[in-house]
Amino acid sequence: IGGQKIAGIFDTGSFELLVRSTRCSECAHPTTPYDHNKSGTFTANGTVAKHVFGSGPCISMLGYESVSVGPFLHSPKQAFWEIINHRIDVLDRAKFAAIVGIGPNFAHGNRMQTLLMNYGIDEFSVCLQKPSGASGFLTWGPTEIKGAGKHEV
Repeated sequence: IGGQKIAGIFDTGSFELLVRSTRCSECAHPTTPYDHNKSGTFTANGTVAKHVFGSGPCISMLGYESVSVGPFLHSPKQAFWEIINHRIDVLDRAKFAAIVGIGPNFAHGNRMQTLLMNYGIDEFSVCLQKPSGASGFLTWGPTEIKGAGKHEV
């Protein structure tokens, strides 16, 4: 995101990209948060919204940023949300700083292109291996997109 390596968790139940940010002064940051000041591609919007997940709510600020997943999937002006406050306990100790919504189509009332739309992807598959703690894989597209590869989840 903006040239910064940010670990994320894929969420099939949401549509937007939310990132734990340096703007969240009250957040614990167990991993490096996104910092818009370190980006040469960040564009501010300033709209503030509340997002509610099963694990809790967060307040986020809308912006636009260059977002890549792996070396071949890139969206140069992706709408995303910087988390500026939250009540999601797991974010204060997680090994990830982004919630990557990969739900289909638009969220209710939203007309911004999702990350999957901007990547031209309308199908994906998730493979979770049986042993406890084993890696899983996310495959973009109905079959693996040449060059995009699988991403460990």
